[in-house]
Amino acid sequence: MSSRQVLPLEVLSLELLSLEVLSLSSLRVLLTGSRPPPGDLAWHPEYPLTETLGAVRLLVEAHRSLGWDGDSVPRWWTWQIVLGGCVVGDVGFHGPADAERSVELGFAVVPALRGRGIASAACRAAVARAWRAGARRVVAETEPDNVASQRVLAGAGFVRVDCRRLVIERP
Repeated sequence: MSSRQVLPLEVLSLELLSLEVLSLSSLRVLLTGSRPPPGDLAWHPEYPLTETLGAVRLLVEAHRSLGWDGDSVPRWWTWQIVLGGCVVGDVGFHGPADAERSVELGFAVVPALRGRGIASAACRAAVARAWRAGARRVVAETEPDNVASQRVLAGAGFVRVDCRRLVIERP
């Protein structure tokens, strides 16, 4: 466990939410399936999620295919969603921006904390980071019956394009 004080999650407000870059040490831990190294953030007992592990593998593969050496955090990356000193999910990009400067966003929050606005707040913060990094469009895909994820994305300003895709354009 980290040296940070972890507050009880049931009493926390979104004002205590922050995004912390997924460190390379945490990345390695995620990929090996062990628990966080000493000094890193505390993880909620339900973290990491299965979706997180799949997304991290895809992210690493996408960056490696572009020549990433694994020694630095790339610009189009993933952040851990931290609430009261505890990682409760993650939000980030599936890889670098394409030729049209479009990026795909993904997110996940532990089941015990869903429905509290955490994912929407994290998605808004990630979209703001995308604009600062030069993106023109952020795309997200959901399963057609995943109404909860669609609500999260709508709460972050995304507009439905079809039964799977939601998009937000740079203002």
